[in-house]
Amino acid sequence: MKWMIRGSVLLIVAAIIALLVRKALLTASTPEQPAAPAQVTVRVAATPLPAGRLLRDAELGWLDMPASQVPKNAITRGDSDRLARLQGALLRRPVEAGTPIRLEDVMTADSPGFLAAALKPGMRAISVPITSVSSNSGLIQPGDFIDVILTQQVREAEPGRRVASETIATGIRVIAVGSTFIRPADPDKVQVNDRARTVTLEVAPRTAEIITVAQQMGELSLILRSFANEGGNQPGEQETPHQAPTWSGDISRTVSAPASDSGDILVLRGSRKTDTRLQAGSPAAPVPQ
Repeated sequence: MKWMIRGSVLLIVAAIIALLVRKALLTASTPEQPAAPAQVTVRVAATPLPAGRLLRDAELGWLDMPASQVPKNAITRGDSDRLARLQGALLRRPVEAGTPIRLEDVMTADSPGFLAAALKPGMRAISVPITSVSSNSGLIQPGDFIDVILTQQVREAEPGRRVASETIATGIRVIAVGSTFIRPADPDKVQVNDRARTVTLEVAPRTAEIITVAQQMGELSLILRSFANEGGNQPGEQETPHQAPTWSGDISRTVSAPASDSGDILVLRGSRKTDTRLQAGSPAAPVPQ
């Protein structure tokens, strides 16, 4: 009986040992799975971007990629200093969608020659003085497109033609407001732009001459344009307006109404009625005693 018990125990122990040996052999023969590569989130172009583009957040995106594949000087999510420099930077070369943006791909706003590099070929930069009213209370920001309106006093004898307003340039791109080249994301910085006293515009050489002369003729107002395509013209396609100016007499009926040179009045003296014509500026008839 004891031998039967010992035999059973030995069989159980042998079976356990066999299972352990089999498991060890299977584990040794199974290759270890490589660890997942570390991922890094980098700043990329969300859409194809041409050279000379002033970068905006809406045109940029994020992409997770293995750390070993991240290009040198790429801008990562945790690098706050490089991200701050990317705001409003100018692209030196075209960047395809999904391509990481590197520091050498951009020129920051504080770089020498930034303004000249931001201009399109053949264009010029001109600064014009503004007030809070003429600049739409600071709502015009870098990157917007505007029209320029000239209002002037005209030496005309006719009252209805002494003040005139006309559009002298359309589709003008705003390069800077004050010394700011980028659109502020912080509301407090927008208020700083509200106190700016100049706006820098990107214009054609002929338009630069027109605006320079207009500054000596009267007051300039900047009119914000829609980004939508109007009349077949893309924003930035400058054109010389040909519409007639708007005169003060076109706005106010009081100004345009001609002064009366004379008028008829009815004078009653007792039972007598007399029609009298008075010329403008002549004394009135004496009051009957």
